[in-house]
Amino acid sequence: MRSTAMRPNNNKKLEDGNIRPSVRIVCSDEKPALNNDATLDSLRPRHPPASANRTEVPDPSTFNAVSVTGHDIIKAIRSFLAGSAAGPDGIRPQHLLDLITCKEVGQELVSTITALVNLLLAGKCPPEVATVLFGGRLFALQKKSGGVRPIAIGYTWRRLAVKCANNCHISAW
Repeated sequence: MRSTAMRPNNNKKLEDGNIRPSVRIVCSDEKPALNNDATLDSLRPRHPPASANRTEVPDPSTFNAVSVTGHDIIKAIRSFLAGSAAGPDGIRPQHLLDLITCKEVGQELVSTITALVNLLLAGKCPPEVATVLFGGRLFALQKKSGGVRPIAIGYTWRRLAVKCANNCHISAW
Protein backbone atom coordinates (compact mmCIF):
# COMPACT_ATOMS: atom_id res chain seq x y z
CA MET A 1 0.00 0.00 0.00
CA ARG A 2 1.26 3.47 -0.88
CA SER A 3 1.99 5.97 1.86
CA THR A 4 -0.39 8.90 2.23
CA ALA A 5 2.24 11.04 3.92
CA MET A 6 2.99 12.81 0.62
CA ARG A 7 -0.71 13.36 -0.04
CA PRO A 8 -2.06 15.78 2.59
CA ASN A 9 -5.37 16.24 0.72
CA ASN A 10 -6.07 12.55 1.20
CA ASN A 11 -6.29 12.88 4.98
CA LYS A 12 -8.80 15.72 4.62
CA LYS A 13 -10.89 13.65 2.18
CA LEU A 14 -10.95 10.74 4.64
CA GLU A 15 -11.88 13.04 7.54
CA ASP A 16 -14.81 14.30 5.46
CA GLY A 17 -15.93 10.72 4.78
CA ASN A 18 -15.12 10.93 1.07
CA ILE A 19 -13.82 7.44 0.41
CA ARG A 20 -13.93 7.43 -3.43
CA PRO A 21 -11.69 10.52 -3.94
CA SER A 22 -9.41 9.28 -1.19
CA VAL A 23 -8.92 5.93 -2.92
CA ARG A 24 -8.33 7.71 -6.25
CA ILE A 25 -5.65 9.91 -4.65
CA VAL A 26 -3.91 6.96 -2.96
CA CYS A 27 -3.93 4.88 -6.16
CA SER A 28 -2.80 7.70 -8.43
CA ASP A 29 0.76 7.79 -9.71
CA GLU A 30 0.54 11.56 -10.16
CA LYS A 31 2.50 13.67 -7.71
CA PRO A 32 2.53 17.42 -7.20
CA ALA A 33 4.81 19.06 -9.74
CA LEU A 34 7.88 20.84 -8.46
CA ASN A 35 7.54 24.57 -7.93
CA ASN A 36 10.24 25.64 -10.37
CA ASP A 37 10.84 27.38 -13.70
CA ALA A 38 10.53 24.14 -15.70
CA THR A 39 7.02 23.53 -14.38
CA LEU A 40 6.04 27.13 -15.03
CA ASP A 41 7.44 26.95 -18.57
CA SER A 42 5.43 23.79 -19.30
CA LEU A 43 2.22 25.45 -18.06
CA ARG A 44 2.61 28.69 -20.06
CA PRO A 45 1.54 27.23 -23.45
CA ARG A 46 -1.66 25.97 -21.81
CA HIS A 47 -2.40 29.41 -20.35
CA PRO A 48 -1.17 32.04 -22.79
CA PRO A 49 -1.44 35.70 -21.80
CA ALA A 50 -4.62 37.55 -22.74
CA SER A 51 -4.73 38.98 -26.21
CA ALA A 52 -4.02 42.71 -26.42
CA ASN A 53 -6.96 43.22 -28.78
CA ARG A 54 -9.62 41.45 -26.72
CA THR A 55 -12.97 43.14 -26.36
CA GLU A 56 -13.96 45.04 -23.27
CA VAL A 57 -16.34 43.49 -20.78
CA PRO A 58 -19.84 44.64 -21.74
CA ASP A 59 -21.64 47.14 -19.54
CA PRO A 60 -24.04 45.09 -17.36
CA SER A 61 -26.81 47.64 -17.91
CA THR A 62 -26.86 46.81 -21.65
CA PHE A 63 -28.11 43.24 -21.30
CA ASN A 64 -30.77 41.26 -19.47
CA ALA A 65 -29.11 39.14 -16.84
CA VAL A 66 -30.24 35.69 -15.82
CA SER A 67 -32.09 35.78 -12.53
CA VAL A 68 -32.49 32.80 -10.25
CA THR A 69 -34.83 31.86 -7.42
CA GLY A 70 -34.26 30.20 -4.07
CA HIS A 71 -35.43 26.93 -5.62
CA ASP A 72 -32.72 27.28 -8.30
CA ILE A 73 -30.11 27.88 -5.60
CA ILE A 74 -31.13 24.81 -3.60
CA LYS A 75 -31.14 22.67 -6.76
CA ALA A 76 -27.67 23.92 -7.75
CA ILE A 77 -26.20 23.39 -4.27
CA ARG A 78 -27.59 19.85 -4.19
CA SER A 79 -26.09 19.14 -7.64
CA PHE A 80 -22.47 19.44 -6.49
CA LEU A 81 -20.80 16.05 -6.30
CA ALA A 82 -20.17 14.71 -2.81
CA GLY A 83 -16.67 15.63 -1.76
CA SER A 84 -16.39 18.64 -4.08
CA ALA A 85 -13.31 20.61 -3.18
CA ALA A 86 -13.26 23.88 -1.32
CA GLY A 87 -12.03 27.03 -2.96
CA PRO A 88 -9.27 29.21 -1.52
CA ASP A 89 -11.63 30.40 1.24
CA GLY A 90 -12.16 26.83 2.49
CA ILE A 91 -15.92 26.82 1.80
CA ARG A 92 -17.08 23.53 0.33
CA PRO A 93 -20.42 22.97 -1.39
CA GLN A 94 -21.20 20.56 1.45
CA HIS A 95 -20.91 23.45 3.92
CA LEU A 96 -23.58 25.35 1.97
CA LEU A 97 -25.83 22.30 1.86
CA ASP A 98 -25.48 21.78 5.61
CA LEU A 99 -26.27 25.45 6.28
CA ILE A 100 -29.30 25.76 3.99
CA THR A 101 -30.88 22.66 5.52
CA CYS A 102 -30.68 24.21 9.00
CA LYS A 103 -34.26 24.67 10.25
CA GLU A 104 -33.54 27.89 12.14
CA VAL A 105 -31.83 29.97 9.42
CA GLY A 106 -31.79 27.86 6.27
CA GLN A 107 -34.50 29.75 4.37
CA GLU A 108 -33.03 33.14 5.27
CA LEU A 109 -29.63 31.97 4.09
CA VAL A 110 -31.10 30.71 0.81
CA SER A 111 -32.58 34.19 0.26
CA THR A 112 -29.21 35.81 0.95
CA ILE A 113 -27.34 33.40 -1.32
CA THR A 114 -29.95 34.01 -4.03
CA ALA A 115 -29.34 37.76 -3.78
CA LEU A 116 -25.55 37.23 -4.01
CA VAL A 117 -25.82 34.93 -7.03
CA ASN A 118 -28.20 37.32 -8.80
CA LEU A 119 -25.75 40.16 -8.14
CA LEU A 120 -22.94 38.11 -9.68
CA LEU A 121 -25.04 37.08 -12.67
CA ALA A 122 -26.01 40.72 -13.27
CA GLY A 123 -22.33 41.64 -13.50
CA LYS A 124 -22.53 43.95 -10.48
CA CYS A 125 -19.69 42.44 -8.49
CA PRO A 126 -17.24 45.20 -7.51
CA PRO A 127 -13.97 44.82 -9.49
CA GLU A 128 -11.94 44.59 -6.27
CA VAL A 129 -14.00 41.57 -5.23
CA ALA A 130 -14.25 40.06 -8.73
CA THR A 131 -10.46 39.77 -9.08
CA VAL A 132 -10.48 37.52 -6.02
CA LEU A 133 -13.83 35.75 -6.34
CA PHE A 134 -13.29 34.75 -9.96
CA GLY A 135 -9.81 33.41 -9.24
CA GLY A 136 -8.93 30.08 -7.73
CA ARG A 137 -6.38 27.79 -6.19
CA LEU A 138 -3.92 26.62 -8.83
CA PHE A 139 -1.49 23.73 -8.73
CA ALA A 140 0.04 21.22 -11.13
CA LEU A 141 0.47 17.48 -11.06
CA GLN A 142 3.24 15.55 -12.79
CA LYS A 143 1.70 13.21 -15.35
CA LYS A 144 2.85 9.60 -15.32
CA SER A 145 3.47 9.94 -19.07
CA GLY A 146 5.47 13.15 -18.62
CA GLY A 147 4.42 16.77 -18.59
CA VAL A 148 2.14 18.43 -16.11
CA ARG A 149 -1.61 18.60 -15.57
CA PRO A 150 -2.89 21.97 -14.37
CA ILE A 151 -5.59 21.95 -11.69
CA ALA A 152 -7.70 24.97 -10.78
CA ILE A 153 -10.24 25.02 -7.96
CA GLY A 154 -12.41 28.11 -7.97
CA TYR A 155 -14.40 29.69 -5.20
CA THR A 156 -17.64 27.83 -4.40
CA TRP A 157 -19.63 31.08 -4.80
CA ARG A 158 -18.53 31.50 -8.43
CA ARG A 159 -19.07 27.81 -9.13
CA LEU A 160 -22.58 28.09 -7.70
CA ALA A 161 -23.39 31.13 -9.87
CA VAL A 162 -22.14 29.30 -12.98
CA LYS A 163 -24.22 26.22 -12.14
CA CYS A 164 -27.30 28.41 -11.80
CA ALA A 165 -26.64 30.20 -15.10
CA ASN A 166 -26.04 26.90 -16.89
CA ASN A 167 -29.21 25.38 -15.44
CA CYS A 168 -31.24 28.39 -16.65
CA HIS A 169 -29.91 28.02 -20.18
CA ILE A 170 -30.30 24.24 -20.23
CA SER A 171 -33.94 24.49 -19.14
CA ALA A 172 -34.55 27.18 -21.79
CA TRP A 173 -33.54 24.78 -24.57
